[in-house]
Amino acid sequence: MPKEIRHLKNLELLNLSYNLDLIEIPYEIGELYNLRSLNLSVTTVKYLPVSIKNLNALLELILSRNSLTKIPEELIYLQELKYLDLSDNRVTDIPAYIKELKSLEKLNLANNKIETISPEIGELSNLRELNLNNNKIQILPPEIGHLAKLNRLDISQNYLIQLPVEIGNLSSLTYLNLKRNKLKSLPREIGNLTSLKELYLYMNEIKLPDEILQLKLDEIDFMAKFQQKLNEVYIKEAETRQWRNTFIVGFILLLLLVLIFIRSNFIIRKSRKKLERTLAELQETQHKLIEAEKMASLGTLVSRVAHEVNTPVGVGVTTSSTFLNLSKDLKKSYEYKQMTRQQLEEFINDSIEANKLILSNLRNAHTLIQSFKQISVDQVTDELREFNFGAYLYDIINSIQPKLNTKKIKVSIVCQENLIVKSYQGIWSQIVINLALNSLYHGFKNSSDGLIEIKTVVSEDNLQLIVNDNGSGIPDDIISKIFDPFFTTDRKSGTGLGLNILYNLVTQKLKGSVECKNKQDGGIEFRIKAPLKTLRS
Repeated sequence: MPKEIRHLKNLELLNLSYNLDLIEIPYEIGELYNLRSLNLSVTTVKYLPVSIKNLNALLELILSRNSLTKIPEELIYLQELKYLDLSDNRVTDIPAYIKELKSLEKLNLANNKIETISPEIGELSNLRELNLNNNKIQILPPEIGHLAKLNRLDISQNYLIQLPVEIGNLSSLTYLNLKRNKLKSLPREIGNLTSLKELYLYMNEIKLPDEILQLKLDEIDFMAKFQQKLNEVYIKEAETRQWRNTFIVGFILLLLLVLIFIRSNFIIRKSRKKLERTLAELQETQHKLIEAEKMASLGTLVSRVAHEVNTPVGVGVTTSSTFLNLSKDLKKSYEYKQMTRQQLEEFINDSIEANKLILSNLRNAHTLIQSFKQISVDQVTDELREFNFGAYLYDIINSIQPKLNTKKIKVSIVCQENLIVKSYQGIWSQIVINLALNSLYHGFKNSSDGLIEIKTVVSEDNLQLIVNDNGSGIPDDIISKIFDPFFTTDRKSGTGLGLNILYNLVTQKLKGSVECKNKQDGGIEFRIKAPLKTLRS
């Protein structure tokens, strides 16, 4: 809302309703001295500017359907205000300063959360209509009887328990709505309301007093005259509905039982076929997930090795560049016959050191690349082959060492010397990498260092791979769920498929078993057993 609105000096009506982007009324609105009607309904305004008090000519103010929690105190300066609409807000009480609105004739506070009404409301001597529908009012103050000009009073859908006897002083009252309260009786003084034409009392527990007969019954609402009969009708209607609902429910249940009995064989056959198709789809999906996990693992491996190889290659490039510059300087000195014996000796020494540094870093890169070549080929192939199990474990760990180094994770490998097996290298690579990274991401999540131990035990019947760490372990209440698909305690670091795929590889491909348990001294331990019928030592 632009501040330039203050230039509209002759403006009498301003409607800003349904402007949900309107969150603040500019201070300059107070300069619209001729404004008579202001509509701010259905906006996001939470308070009024202090300058609102300058609108001395304002007769009508509509603030319905906002988020106001109280009646704005700035309104007390609007001495000419006749109509105030604060319905559908969150107002919790009618404050004492409401008495300052001496000219107020209509006050609408329906659909709020009002619980208490200040006695000062009785000082609104010109009030003709008061709407308090759908609030949380339990008691009306006796001062309500001072509103001599009041002709419409709506207190329906509240929690009224009783009415004050002063209600009988409202001699001008023609409309009184008390429906949906908790009234059990009416004061005898209600018989003084001789001008009353409409009285709504239904959905209460009222027994009408004899004094109600003093009113003009031919003008009073039909519902009030036969309240007791209506209560009986409501009870009978409720009983009828209950029997009808019971019959309908029983009929539906019987019909369902008949349908289930008739179609049971058909449903079973159809369900069996559907389950068979689902099982086939799940098996296919499982295979795809395993392949996807392999490729994801391979992609991660590529990025890690590339990062690690970058260091020795970078050192080699830098050293070679330095060595080239030294050679150029020596050649220049030689051509100008300025080369000294000391300069030649320094060049020879620098050359030896540079070559040592280049050779050392190239060997490191070569070792990493060789490990990567073996592991990467194994992860994308599922061929049975003979290999040295212990040496292969070292190759696997070397391939992920860059990642483990980010948290100073040490790995200890204990394996029988020259243990030759015939198995699926790619599967064992996935198993070891999965368990090692699981320890890194979860076991050592809150640690800066740690230890992973890998040990093999060979018996007559099987090969056992034991992998444990000294990390945080797994809570006992979820350890039985870790092999479930999509189960994870941290969605940011995984999909929850890693251990499920590991379980399927071990049980289905290797025909073995896998167990997991917490160690007594802290950490977790995995035991993987594979029968020797698929291995050879």
